[in-house]
Amino acid sequence: MLNPKIDKEDYRPFYIQVKQAIEKNIESGGWKIGEKMPGEKELEAMFNVSRTVIRQALNELVIEKRIIREKGRGTFVTKPEVNFRLVQELTGFYQDTIEQGNEPFTKVIKKELINPSAEILKFLGLEKKSRVIKMHRLRGIQKKPLILDTTYLPYELCPEVMDTDFSSRSLYAFLEEDLGFVIARAHRTLVAVSASKYVAEKLELEINEPIIVFKSIACLEDGRPIEYFEGYHSCRDTYFSVDLVRIKK
Repeated sequence: MLNPKIDKEDYRPFYIQVKQAIEKNIESGGWKIGEKMPGEKELEAMFNVSRTVIRQALNELVIEKRIIREKGRGTFVTKPEVNFRLVQELTGFYQDTIEQGNEPFTKVIKKELINPSAEILKFLGLEKKSRVIKMHRLRGIQKKPLILDTTYLPYELCPEVMDTDFSSRSLYAFLEEDLGFVIARAHRTLVAVSASKYVAEKLELEINEPIIVFKSIACLEDGRPIEYFEGYHSCRDTYFSVDLVRIKK
């Protein structure tokens, strides 16, 4: 159910509070895909804020493709995309999609034990001649491909990965729940590039279409790297969000 209460003591701007309240209502099924939402005037009364605040919140949701405005008809909930959170919460694709009400799919293209390059050894903090598990996957929602990723893991830390089927299992959940690891932090970077022929084919895009390359090194509580990840993200149906908190000095 929609919670229209605005907390005036909250650090978040009013329009962000309105936006997040609308998102939660959509994700909980309060407004379903294709359903018409209340108009600006009605939302203004619900939240007891200005029309400017309502419009800014709705504009953000339009940009993120959570809603669509049709001239002369109104505002409608549209098919959700995947929002990848970059700060404050360390989550994986499987968890992100499930929490947003989507049905994830994963196709493991290849999983093998390799002698990695010097660069991969460095990312994982490993010595020379260390073996690494390399897993190449195609991932998406509702059978639509969104991400082509390659994950590298130290074999000596988690050899069980080689014998586990990750076509319907979260890697992070397996590492934490089955193997007892605690993934504490990660460093993530993003860069925009053009899709190669191979990536475009897998993600059903045009060659040279803009995509986002997402790289991440995840570490355990004691600082040891447990995963190095490279993911090619389609820009058509995904977006990244960042929550910032202003710190007064």
